[in-house]
Amino acid sequence: TIPFSSNARDRTITLDGSRSGFVRSLTRAAGVTYSWRQITGPVGTFENPFAIRTRFTAPDVQSDRPINYLFELTVDSTPPGDRSEPFYLIVTQQGTPGQLVRLFLGDLRLGTANGVLAADGSTTLGGVALPLDTPDGAALTLEVVTADGSRLSPPQVLRSYSLQFNAFAPGGITLGSSGVLVLSSTLKGGSPVTATVLATSSAVVGGSGGGGGGCVMSEPAAGVTGRLDLLVLLASFAVIARRRRSRRSQV
Repeated sequence: TIPFSSNARDRTITLDGSRSGFVRSLTRAAGVTYSWRQITGPVGTFENPFAIRTRFTAPDVQSDRPINYLFELTVDSTPPGDRSEPFYLIVTQQGTPGQLVRLFLGDLRLGTANGVLAADGSTTLGGVALPLDTPDGAALTLEVVTADGSRLSPPQVLRSYSLQFNAFAPGGITLGSSGVLVLSSTLKGGSPVTATVLATSSAVVGGSGGGGGGCVMSEPAAGVTGRLDLLVLLASFAVIARRRRSRRSQV
């Protein structure tokens, strides 16, 4: 994953297409060219979008929920005449595993200790007690904190909630995606509870922060026809979409 960080180096990943290969030899091809393209997500920067191995730097953004970046890689023969199916992969930008987090009700810090984010964004926070006068609509935020539990300046908010209370809501505090959070009225002024922070995203991840890891291709694409022999991309991470494309070479 890519962390939310003001340091560009931390937001840089390596995309690696070096395990692309041929189904059989391309007798008429002098070589191949590569093309990386960002499909979705805040616009970032490729070091060289036409390199077999390139680096991508995500923009400096903050969000209370994960951001997915969708990338496409295609390979063309040189001289032109054949193209691989595109390969797609997702990289997720979210809170960094190992970050310390805390709940805040407005400016009031909640809980008895910091939580530590797991790789999937989950954690638990003990000793959370809501004041008796907590109103409907109060803002609850999950934020990155320092070792002593102090919020950052400016605050780094990972998730935010608008609280609503209902006498018939189940007890406990379970925090999923940002939005309206309905809690039991008995929590106001009640005994402290352990808040459970759910995972933010599935493990469909194609790179890692800090410039390490990357996206190595390993599964064959298929379905290209023509007089020239076939090219395939190999990819080791999850293919999230496949489209068939064919084109016949000029005789």
